[in-house]
Amino acid sequence: MLLIVVLAGLFQLGLTLRSLTVPDVYRKDFIQEYLLARAVVAHADPYLPVSTLADQFLGVLPVPVFPHATPHPPPVALFTLPLALVRYETAATLWLAFELFCLCGSAWLLVACIQRRSSWGTLVLLTAATVAWAPVYVGLVVGQLMTLLLLLLSGCWLALRRNKQRLAGALLGLTLALKLMGIPLLLFFVVSKRWRTVVSAVVTAGCVNLVSIFLIGFDRVISYYLTVSGALFPLYRSAVHNISLWSIGWRLFDGTGSPVDLSIKAPPLAHAPVVAALVSAIVPIAFLSIGIAMALRCRNTDTSFGILVAASVLFHPVAWSHYLVLMAIPMVVAIQQLEKLKFPGRECFILLGVMLVLGIPSLQLHDFQVSFGELQKSGATAVPFIVGLFGLVYSIGILILISLLWYFDQSVTASVPVRVPSANRTLFGRTREA
Repeated sequence: MLLIVVLAGLFQLGLTLRSLTVPDVYRKDFIQEYLLARAVVAHADPYLPVSTLADQFLGVLPVPVFPHATPHPPPVALFTLPLALVRYETAATLWLAFELFCLCGSAWLLVACIQRRSSWGTLVLLTAATVAWAPVYVGLVVGQLMTLLLLLLSGCWLALRRNKQRLAGALLGLTLALKLMGIPLLLFFVVSKRWRTVVSAVVTAGCVNLVSIFLIGFDRVISYYLTVSGALFPLYRSAVHNISLWSIGWRLFDGTGSPVDLSIKAPPLAHAPVVAALVSAIVPIAFLSIGIAMALRCRNTDTSFGILVAASVLFHPVAWSHYLVLMAIPMVVAIQQLEKLKFPGRECFILLGVMLVLGIPSLQLHDFQVSFGELQKSGATAVPFIVGLFGLVYSIGILILISLLWYFDQSVTASVPVRVPSANRTLFGRTREA
């Protein structure tokens, strides 16, 4: 079975290489990072519309690109700045190689987190196998940041297990700076009074943004956080592929669709924009509160971390299927807990079902939704209300995974008297730090 998965991953990796050919290479999300870096080098405004920057630095392209500014924060330019020195096609190839390196590094860190040893050959095979999972494959094809964030959060988890609070905070701070991802973790550390971790995270994120100010300019960095990021949310808040809990109210009371992504449009359950805004704020905030409360009551600190990583995806204002790459962490935690429970059959099948749901290829899901609709003159496909909600199958999968983590945590504690190492025992508790 493992051999089949590895072969499937190698086949998917071959398909990934096709994304480096023209014109597919210009369809990558990575074009945003590249143009962000090129604009910084040229002392131009990096938050002009991506299409404007493309005209300026790449010329006429064979495919359309984003008509709005990049949604990625200024610190992203620090990571992609060296790539601005080469042609876009070369930069895209280098970025794919970097993503694979991050994927391999994440595999090594996750194996270390569950206290296992593996050879380089095993890590290479494991990395190849992960490419068979749709979120990883899609992330590599579009050239996103998620494999880098997985590496950072995996390192954060390992640092916490070894009671290296400042290192964990620094890695979390980088994650926050690059994607504003990990807010539930930061808030949890605040509630748990893990001040070393909190201060390290805040200082790291602050320093990275400070360097960005020197490179980009104070006005442009501030403008991103106050203007650009807020202007982008209305474009994607109810997009059919947005799996964030912030999209719930807009889907129910304003309709599914996006002025930028015209693929699918669905009517609301009831048209009430004021209610949509209210529900869209209440649902994620309530979820965040419940998630932090669950993490505080977990008996195993690994479970707390897994729950909060999963919560970070759903709490992000705009989240796509390739964000599910981060679900590797809570899945590893769940497998670790199942091992302590001697791999009970029913629970194993439920977890396998969740993995399969989260691994549904987004393109096939989109085609399935379109089959229920009718093409309009605008280019969008009009589908019934319930069909517009199918994209939330990933969100439901994450919620089930969080519930499983909680259930496993309570079951392990009830059935097996687990002795927690001192480094773990002080992780989220109120014990005095070393």
